[in-house]
Amino acid sequence: AAEWDVLRIEIMADGRADWYINGVLEQTKDGAVSTSVLQACYVGAWGTTTTAASVDLDYLLVQANRDWTR
Repeated sequence: AAEWDVLRIEIMADGRADWYINGVLEQTKDGAVSTSVLQACYVGAWGTTTTAASVDLDYLLVQANRDWTR
């Protein structure tokens, strides 16, 4: 309760992904995403019959370095 973290993922043009938690680089993964298909961003929560799913999201930013006019 009353805890929060800043989670960040950066997807590079070559498909590499960098994961940050509270500004600290936690993991880098080469080939994390395809470079030849469109990508999407979403936030979700998973609950079971014995646990409640709860996510408090107060800010989501998606930026793309892409020519959207094509």
